[in-house]
Amino acid sequence: MLNKIYKKKIYLVPVLGFVIFILFFAVLLLLPFCSKNGIAFLDAVFLSTSAISGTGLSTLIIADELTFWGNLIMLIAIQLGGLGFMMGFALIIYSRNKKMSLIDTFILSNEINFNGHTKVKEKIFKILKYTFSIEIIGAMLLAIFWIPEYGFCKGLIYGIFHSISAFCNAGFDVIGDSSLEMYYNNIPINVILMILMFFGSIGFFVIDDIWNKIKYKNKSFHIHSKIILKTSLILIVVLAVLVKIFDPKITLLQALFTSISCRSTGFASYSSASFSRTSKLILSIFMLIGGASGSTAGGIRITNFVILALLPFSTLKNDELVIEYRKIDFCIIKKEITIVDT
Repeated sequence: MLNKIYKKKIYLVPVLGFVIFILFFAVLLLLPFCSKNGIAFLDAVFLSTSAISGTGLSTLIIADELTFWGNLIMLIAIQLGGLGFMMGFALIIYSRNKKMSLIDTFILSNEINFNGHTKVKEKIFKILKYTFSIEIIGAMLLAIFWIPEYGFCKGLIYGIFHSISAFCNAGFDVIGDSSLEMYYNNIPINVILMILMFFGSIGFFVIDDIWNKIKYKNKSFHIHSKIILKTSLILIVVLAVLVKIFDPKITLLQALFTSISCRSTGFASYSSASFSRTSKLILSIFMLIGGASGSTAGGIRITNFVILALLPFSTLKNDELVIEYRKIDFCIIKKEITIVDT
Protein backbone atom coordinates (compact mmCIF):
# COMPACT_ATOMS: atom_id res chain seq x y z
CA MET A 1 0.00 0.00 0.00
CA LEU A 2 2.78 2.45 0.99
CA ASN A 3 4.72 1.54 -2.13
CA LYS A 4 1.63 2.30 -4.24
CA ILE A 5 1.20 5.73 -2.63
CA TYR A 6 4.93 6.37 -3.00
CA LYS A 7 4.80 5.69 -6.72
CA LYS A 8 1.70 7.80 -7.28
CA LYS A 9 2.77 10.75 -5.12
CA ILE A 10 6.54 10.89 -5.55
CA TYR A 11 6.46 14.66 -5.07
CA LEU A 12 5.78 13.98 -1.38
CA VAL A 13 9.14 12.23 -0.92
CA PRO A 14 11.28 15.40 -0.60
CA VAL A 15 8.59 17.14 1.47
CA LEU A 16 8.21 14.30 3.98
CA GLY A 17 11.97 13.81 3.98
CA PHE A 18 12.58 17.41 4.99
CA VAL A 19 9.89 17.25 7.70
CA ILE A 20 11.45 14.09 9.18
CA PHE A 21 14.97 15.54 9.16
CA ILE A 22 13.78 18.85 10.65
CA LEU A 23 12.00 17.12 13.53
CA PHE A 24 14.92 14.72 14.06
CA PHE A 25 17.50 17.51 14.44
CA ALA A 26 15.07 19.61 16.51
CA VAL A 27 14.74 16.76 19.01
CA LEU A 28 18.55 16.42 19.13
CA LEU A 29 18.93 20.14 19.86
CA LEU A 30 16.53 19.77 22.79
CA LEU A 31 18.84 17.29 24.53
CA PRO A 32 20.30 18.77 27.77
CA PHE A 33 23.95 18.59 26.67
CA CYS A 34 23.26 20.51 23.42
CA SER A 35 22.40 23.86 25.01
CA LYS A 36 23.80 25.82 27.95
CA ASN A 37 20.51 26.85 29.53
CA GLY A 38 17.98 24.84 27.55
CA ILE A 39 16.05 26.08 24.53
CA ALA A 40 12.35 26.14 23.68
CA PHE A 41 10.86 23.56 21.30
CA LEU A 42 9.88 26.29 18.82
CA ASP A 43 13.47 27.64 18.80
CA ALA A 44 14.81 24.14 18.20
CA VAL A 45 12.43 23.57 15.27
CA PHE A 46 13.26 27.01 13.85
CA LEU A 47 17.04 26.39 14.05
CA SER A 48 16.69 22.91 12.56
CA THR A 49 14.53 24.20 9.69
CA SER A 50 16.91 27.08 9.01
CA ALA A 51 19.96 24.79 9.02
CA ILE A 52 18.41 22.12 6.77
CA SER A 53 17.09 24.68 4.29
CA GLY A 54 20.30 26.74 4.33
CA THR A 55 18.46 29.91 5.31
CA GLY A 56 20.70 31.10 8.12
CA LEU A 57 17.98 32.86 10.11
CA SER A 58 18.08 32.30 13.86
CA THR A 59 15.88 33.13 16.85
CA LEU A 60 18.89 33.01 19.15
CA ILE A 61 22.68 33.43 19.02
CA ILE A 62 23.96 29.87 18.66
CA ALA A 63 27.48 30.87 19.76
CA ASP A 64 26.05 31.88 23.16
CA GLU A 65 23.20 29.41 23.58
CA LEU A 66 24.48 26.11 22.15
CA THR A 67 27.28 23.90 23.48
CA PHE A 68 29.94 22.20 21.35
CA TRP A 69 27.55 19.28 20.79
CA GLY A 70 24.71 21.58 19.85
CA ASN A 71 26.89 23.35 17.29
CA LEU A 72 28.04 19.97 15.97
CA ILE A 73 24.41 18.91 15.42
CA MET A 74 23.78 22.23 13.65
CA LEU A 75 26.83 21.62 11.47
CA ILE A 76 25.63 18.14 10.47
CA ALA A 77 22.19 19.59 9.65
CA ILE A 78 23.83 22.34 7.55
CA GLN A 79 25.94 19.80 5.69
CA LEU A 80 22.99 17.52 5.05
CA GLY A 81 20.89 20.47 3.93
CA GLY A 82 23.65 21.62 1.58
CA LEU A 83 23.99 18.22 -0.04
CA GLY A 84 20.22 17.80 -0.19
CA PHE A 85 17.77 15.32 1.33
CA MET A 86 17.72 13.06 -1.73
CA MET A 87 21.52 12.82 -1.66
CA GLY A 88 21.38 11.47 1.89
CA PHE A 89 18.57 9.15 0.86
CA ALA A 90 20.69 7.78 -2.00
CA LEU A 91 23.73 7.27 0.25
CA ILE A 92 21.66 5.20 2.69
CA ILE A 93 20.47 2.98 -0.17
CA TYR A 94 23.97 2.56 -1.65
CA SER A 95 25.52 1.86 1.77
CA ARG A 96 23.10 -1.07 2.12
CA ASN A 97 24.12 -2.34 -1.35
CA LYS A 98 20.64 -1.88 -2.71
CA LYS A 99 19.64 -0.71 -6.17
CA MET A 100 17.65 2.48 -6.58
CA SER A 101 14.32 2.23 -8.34
CA LEU A 102 13.63 4.18 -11.50
CA ILE A 103 11.44 6.62 -9.52
CA ASP A 104 14.21 7.22 -6.94
CA THR A 105 16.73 7.80 -9.71
CA PHE A 106 14.43 10.25 -11.47
CA ILE A 107 13.82 12.30 -8.29
CA LEU A 108 17.53 12.35 -7.44
CA SER A 109 18.60 13.40 -10.95
CA ASN A 110 16.24 16.38 -10.68
CA GLU A 111 17.59 17.20 -7.22
CA ILE A 112 21.19 17.45 -8.49
CA ASN A 113 20.26 19.02 -11.84
CA PHE A 114 21.51 16.08 -13.90
CA ASN A 115 19.66 14.39 -16.75
CA GLY A 116 21.83 11.30 -17.24
CA HIS A 117 19.72 8.98 -15.12
CA THR A 118 21.97 5.96 -15.74
CA LYS A 119 25.02 7.73 -14.26
CA VAL A 120 23.43 9.17 -11.13
CA LYS A 121 25.55 7.06 -8.75
CA GLU A 122 28.76 8.25 -10.38
CA LYS A 123 27.54 11.85 -10.16
CA ILE A 124 26.70 11.51 -6.46
CA PHE A 125 30.21 10.43 -5.53
CA LYS A 126 31.67 13.23 -7.66
CA ILE A 127 29.53 15.75 -5.78
CA LEU A 128 30.70 14.32 -2.44
CA LYS A 129 34.32 14.48 -3.59
CA TYR A 130 34.03 18.13 -4.65
CA THR A 131 32.09 19.10 -1.53
CA PHE A 132 34.47 17.60 1.02
CA SER A 133 37.60 18.62 -0.90
CA ILE A 134 36.54 22.27 -1.08
CA GLU A 135 35.34 22.33 2.53
CA ILE A 136 38.55 20.72 3.85
CA ILE A 137 40.77 23.16 1.94
CA GLY A 138 38.61 26.07 3.14
CA ALA A 139 38.72 24.85 6.76
CA MET A 140 42.51 24.50 6.70
CA LEU A 141 43.00 27.98 5.25
CA LEU A 142 40.62 29.59 7.76
CA ALA A 143 42.24 27.67 10.63
CA ILE A 144 45.64 29.11 9.68
CA PHE A 145 44.34 32.59 10.53
CA TRP A 146 42.11 31.64 13.49
CA ILE A 147 44.43 29.27 15.40
CA PRO A 148 46.84 32.08 16.41
CA GLU A 149 43.85 34.13 17.63
CA TYR A 150 41.75 31.45 19.39
CA GLY A 151 44.16 28.57 20.03
CA PHE A 152 44.51 25.27 18.14
CA CYS A 153 41.24 23.51 19.06
CA LYS A 154 38.92 26.52 18.89
CA GLY A 155 40.65 27.91 15.78
CA LEU A 156 40.33 24.55 13.99
CA ILE A 157 36.66 24.20 15.01
CA TYR A 158 35.96 27.73 13.78
CA GLY A 159 37.66 26.92 10.49
CA ILE A 160 35.66 23.72 9.95
CA PHE A 161 32.30 25.24 10.98
CA HIS A 162 32.57 28.39 8.86
CA SER A 163 33.99 26.56 5.85
CA ILE A 164 30.99 24.20 5.76
CA SER A 165 28.54 26.99 6.56
CA ALA A 166 29.98 29.17 3.75
CA PHE A 167 30.10 26.44 1.09
CA CYS A 168 26.62 25.18 2.00
CA ASN A 169 25.43 28.80 1.83
CA ALA A 170 23.87 28.47 5.29
CA GLY A 171 25.17 31.70 6.86
CA PHE A 172 25.43 30.41 10.44
CA ASP A 173 28.48 31.46 12.45
CA VAL A 174 29.76 30.65 15.95
CA ILE A 175 31.60 33.93 16.54
CA GLY A 176 28.78 35.87 18.23
CA ASP A 177 26.11 38.48 17.70
CA SER A 178 28.43 40.65 15.57
CA SER A 179 28.83 37.79 13.06
CA LEU A 180 31.87 38.49 10.85
CA GLU A 181 31.78 42.28 11.31
CA MET A 182 34.93 42.14 13.46
CA TYR A 183 36.81 40.81 10.42
CA TYR A 184 35.52 43.47 8.00
CA ASN A 185 39.09 44.54 7.08
CA ASN A 186 40.73 41.10 7.24
CA ILE A 187 41.45 40.43 3.55
CA PRO A 188 42.51 36.71 3.77
CA ILE A 189 39.46 35.61 5.81
CA ASN A 190 37.08 37.62 3.61
CA VAL A 191 38.59 36.23 0.39
CA ILE A 192 38.51 32.61 1.61
CA LEU A 193 34.86 32.90 2.68
CA MET A 194 33.90 34.65 -0.57
CA ILE A 195 35.48 31.86 -2.64
CA LEU A 196 33.68 29.20 -0.58
CA MET A 197 30.34 31.01 -0.93
CA PHE A 198 30.89 31.50 -4.66
CA PHE A 199 31.64 27.82 -5.32
CA GLY A 200 28.65 26.79 -3.23
CA SER A 201 26.35 29.09 -5.22
CA ILE A 202 27.38 28.09 -8.75
CA GLY A 203 26.36 24.45 -8.41
CA PHE A 204 28.07 21.07 -8.61
CA PHE A 205 27.63 20.77 -12.38
CA VAL A 206 29.61 24.00 -12.93
CA ILE A 207 32.30 22.95 -10.43
CA ASP A 208 32.66 19.67 -12.35
CA ASP A 209 32.90 21.63 -15.60
CA ILE A 210 35.61 23.91 -14.16
CA TRP A 211 37.59 20.91 -12.93
CA ASN A 212 37.36 19.21 -16.33
CA LYS A 213 38.47 22.44 -17.98
CA ILE A 214 41.56 22.52 -15.74
CA LYS A 215 42.19 18.81 -16.26
CA TYR A 216 41.60 18.81 -20.02
CA LYS A 217 42.67 22.25 -21.23
CA ASN A 218 41.07 21.93 -24.66
CA LYS A 219 37.63 21.09 -23.24
CA SER A 220 35.08 23.88 -23.63
CA PHE A 221 32.54 24.91 -21.01
CA HIS A 222 28.98 23.63 -21.24
CA ILE A 223 26.36 26.28 -22.07
CA HIS A 224 24.90 25.97 -18.55
CA SER A 225 28.31 26.71 -16.99
CA LYS A 226 28.86 29.71 -19.29
CA ILE A 227 25.52 31.22 -18.32
CA ILE A 228 26.07 30.65 -14.59
CA LEU A 229 29.65 31.95 -14.48
CA LYS A 230 29.06 35.01 -16.65
CA THR A 231 25.82 35.99 -14.91
CA SER A 232 27.24 35.36 -11.42
CA LEU A 233 30.24 37.61 -12.06
CA ILE A 234 28.03 40.35 -13.55
CA LEU A 235 25.62 40.20 -10.59
CA ILE A 236 28.48 40.33 -8.07
CA VAL A 237 30.12 43.36 -9.70
CA VAL A 238 26.84 45.24 -10.30
CA LEU A 239 25.58 44.71 -6.74
CA ALA A 240 28.93 45.66 -5.18
CA VAL A 241 28.99 48.91 -7.20
CA LEU A 242 25.36 49.76 -6.32
CA VAL A 243 25.92 49.11 -2.61
CA LYS A 244 29.06 51.26 -2.66
CA ILE A 245 27.18 54.09 -4.42
CA PHE A 246 24.22 54.17 -2.01
CA ASP A 247 26.34 53.48 1.10
CA PRO A 248 29.64 55.33 0.50
CA LYS A 249 30.85 54.65 4.05
CA ILE A 250 31.11 50.90 3.36
CA THR A 251 34.55 49.68 2.26
CA LEU A 252 35.12 48.06 -1.14
CA LEU A 253 35.91 44.74 0.58
CA GLN A 254 32.65 44.90 2.56
CA ALA A 255 30.68 45.77 -0.59
CA LEU A 256 32.15 42.79 -2.44
CA PHE A 257 31.58 40.46 0.53
CA THR A 258 27.97 41.66 0.84
CA SER A 259 27.43 41.21 -2.90
CA ILE A 260 28.50 37.56 -2.83
CA SER A 261 26.90 36.72 0.51
CA CYS A 262 23.47 38.33 0.14
CA ARG A 263 22.30 36.24 -2.85
CA SER A 264 22.90 32.95 -1.16
CA THR A 265 24.57 32.82 2.26
CA GLY A 266 23.76 35.57 4.72
CA PHE A 267 27.14 36.18 6.34
CA ALA A 268 27.64 39.84 7.22
CA SER A 269 30.82 41.89 7.50
CA TYR A 270 28.68 45.04 7.72
CA SER A 271 25.57 45.49 9.86
CA SER A 272 22.43 44.94 7.77
CA ALA A 273 20.56 47.50 9.86
CA SER A 274 23.09 50.18 8.84
CA PHE A 275 22.32 49.94 5.12
CA SER A 276 20.28 52.71 3.53
CA ARG A 277 16.70 51.95 2.46
CA THR A 278 17.73 51.96 -1.20
CA SER A 279 20.50 49.44 -0.56
CA LYS A 280 18.11 47.20 1.41
CA LEU A 281 15.66 47.21 -1.50
CA ILE A 282 18.42 46.38 -4.01
CA LEU A 283 19.79 43.62 -1.75
CA SER A 284 16.30 42.12 -1.44
CA ILE A 285 15.95 41.94 -5.23
CA PHE A 286 19.31 40.20 -5.59
CA MET A 287 18.41 37.80 -2.76
CA LEU A 288 15.40 36.76 -4.81
CA ILE A 289 17.69 35.76 -7.70
CA GLY A 290 19.82 33.48 -5.54
CA GLY A 291 22.30 30.97 -6.97
CA ALA A 292 22.46 28.29 -9.64
CA SER A 293 20.34 25.17 -10.08
CA GLY A 294 21.86 22.14 -8.36
CA SER A 295 23.76 24.39 -5.94
CA THR A 296 23.56 24.86 -2.18
CA ALA A 297 21.99 28.32 -2.69
CA GLY A 298 18.35 29.33 -2.79
CA GLY A 299 16.38 31.87 -4.80
CA ILE A 300 14.57 31.55 -8.13
CA ARG A 301 17.91 30.44 -9.67
CA ILE A 302 20.24 32.23 -12.07
CA THR A 303 19.09 30.39 -15.21
CA ASN A 304 15.47 31.35 -14.48
CA PHE A 305 16.52 34.96 -13.97
CA VAL A 306 18.47 35.05 -17.27
CA ILE A 307 15.57 33.57 -19.24
CA LEU A 308 13.05 35.96 -17.68
CA ALA A 309 15.38 38.94 -18.15
CA LEU A 310 15.96 38.21 -21.86
CA LEU A 311 12.42 37.06 -22.67
CA PRO A 312 10.91 40.60 -23.06
CA PHE A 313 13.60 41.55 -25.62
CA SER A 314 12.96 38.47 -27.78
CA THR A 315 9.20 39.07 -27.47
CA LEU A 316 9.52 42.69 -28.61
CA LYS A 317 11.60 41.57 -31.59
CA ASN A 318 9.06 38.80 -32.25
CA ASP A 319 11.96 36.36 -32.31
CA GLU A 320 12.95 33.13 -30.58
CA LEU A 321 14.83 33.29 -27.30
CA VAL A 322 18.50 32.49 -27.94
CA ILE A 323 21.18 32.29 -25.23
CA GLU A 324 24.81 31.49 -26.04
CA TYR A 325 23.82 30.66 -29.63
CA ARG A 326 21.29 28.11 -28.38
CA LYS A 327 17.55 28.31 -28.92
CA ILE A 328 15.61 27.96 -25.67
CA ASP A 329 12.65 25.62 -26.03
CA PHE A 330 9.23 27.05 -25.18
CA CYS A 331 8.58 24.22 -22.68
CA ILE A 332 11.63 25.34 -20.68
CA ILE A 333 10.47 28.98 -20.76
CA LYS A 334 7.02 27.94 -19.54
CA LYS A 335 8.56 25.89 -16.74
CA GLU A 336 10.77 28.79 -15.56
CA ILE A 337 7.83 31.23 -15.57
CA THR A 338 5.77 28.73 -13.53
CA ILE A 339 8.58 28.36 -10.96
CA VAL A 340 8.93 32.14 -10.51
CA ASP A 341 5.15 32.70 -10.34
CA THR A 342 4.88 29.99 -7.70
